[in-house]
Amino acid sequence: MLSGLLKNRLLISDDPLTSNSRIKLAQNFISDKTRLNLNLPFKPNEQKDQSHLVTAAVDERQMVIQATLVR
Repeated sequence: MLSGLLKNRLLISDDPLTSNSRIKLAQNFISDKTRLNLNLPFKPNEQKDQSHLVTAAVDERQMVIQATLVR
């Protein structure tokens, strides 16, 4: 529930959300939308994205090394 409010910036957290995080209410919250969907589940996809970036970086480095060797 809190993740939807944090995503829409109705609540503010300075640090990543943990069990001891302090959360503040955004007093100057203004939304361009008439309705906000706060029921969206929070999906931590950061781990998947990060592993994909690592493999992409390794592949790119290998291609640069191979291109250098061919020259």
